[in-house]
Amino acid sequence: MTEERKKGRALFWVSAAVVMVVLYPLSWGPWCFCVKAFSRDADHRVFSAWGVYRPIEWGVGRMPNAIQSPCGRYISWWLDKGNHIRWTEVRSSK
Repeated sequence: MTEERKKGRALFWVSAAVVMVVLYPLSWGPWCFCVKAFSRDADHRVFSAWGVYRPIEWGVGRMPNAIQSPCGRYISWWLDKGNHIRWTEVRSSK
């Protein structure tokens, strides 16, 4: 393998890791929005993704308030947006 090809492969994996570290936590908010807005089962809404987002919840729960507070506001913002759209409203508009 050439040196240039090795550098390209390393750059790809570093870029992929950075994207995953950024996009994975940021995707939790839109997931909460979708579940809240389009789920008909109120008890099943947010817990359906626990397996996927449990590491984020675990990590944020162990961080200082300076980090927990913005994370909580981020999720609350998305959940509030989900309150404005309901499955029945979307379904009846078709």
